[in-house]
Amino acid sequence: MERFGLPHAACHAPSLWACEVAADNLMEVENVSSVAQSSWIATLRGAGCGRQVTGLVERMKFRKTVIDQVANLLGGKSGARISDGLAKTGLRGLGVNIDHEFEKSGEAWLMERTFSVLRSPVCADIGANVGEFSLRARKLGAAKVLAFEPAPETFRLLTANTAKDHAILCRNDAVGEKEGETSFFIPDDVADSTLASRDMAITAIASRPFSKITVPVTTLDAVADAENVRFDILKIDVEGYELDVLLGARAVISAQPALIQFEFNSHHMHRRHTMLDFAQQLPGYALYRLAHSSLRRLDPGHYLSTIYTYQNIIAIHERADELSNRLTG
Repeated sequence: MERFGLPHAACHAPSLWACEVAADNLMEVENVSSVAQSSWIATLRGAGCGRQVTGLVERMKFRKTVIDQVANLLGGKSGARISDGLAKTGLRGLGVNIDHEFEKSGEAWLMERTFSVLRSPVCADIGANVGEFSLRARKLGAAKVLAFEPAPETFRLLTANTAKDHAILCRNDAVGEKEGETSFFIPDDVADSTLASRDMAITAIASRPFSKITVPVTTLDAVADAENVRFDILKIDVEGYELDVLLGARAVISAQPALIQFEFNSHHMHRRHTMLDFAQQLPGYALYRLAHSSLRRLDPGHYLSTIYTYQNIIAIHERADELSNRLTG
């Protein structure tokens, strides 16, 4: 019953509010078997929520009838285009294939609220590009930012943009699972710098002039140890290699950064990564998609969790109560 907002302890003497919350939450659960549903309803009745259950059953029946009728209409010949449009629009509302611009993607909203709770946090900007996140983080109160960018020309712009702020430490490294070296593919046009990647097959690099170079790879654990630093915020945008960064950050993650942001997109399909893979590397974290001005809770096992197009995933540690309330309340 805790799943539906009614703790076991409350079953002995539930308040009216607790019954209402449990009933409303039960309505939101998808793919529930009729046996499980009947069991939960019986538990609610046994907890003294008979009146709420009666209303709940009627609402569930009405909702199912409406959904079935609409689905049948959309499933007809004339419903294809409407279904497609509704699906794409609905997914954008969930934070999937949302706009890339900082203000429109929800990232500005996220940073403002995060930094209003976390005081003087230490941040890792992995895949810093030209430093937009790093500069905003400092402006909002970050004590220190370690910014990683392996592409040489992009790194030059990063260091130029952040030169006046000595609390932004720039490193010309890739970040991954193990220390060493790796091939890196860079578009010759610096305007396409966001496409730079360790694997040209997962970006659009192969379709335009590019250069292949070798760059050093470090791990977040190695950097944290060398710099004697504990990170509060991790932002990861490395064109399909986000999971590798987490695999090389086991000690950092065990220190429980309050918030981890990473990009998930079509690159992960080529690398056969799922949202469940990420969840397994982040014990103790709740996962959310970042929408325009809110977070959408993710169940890594749900059929809508792994969608291979652009989105920002936000992981909040279970001990970061104040931050969680600020972002999800």
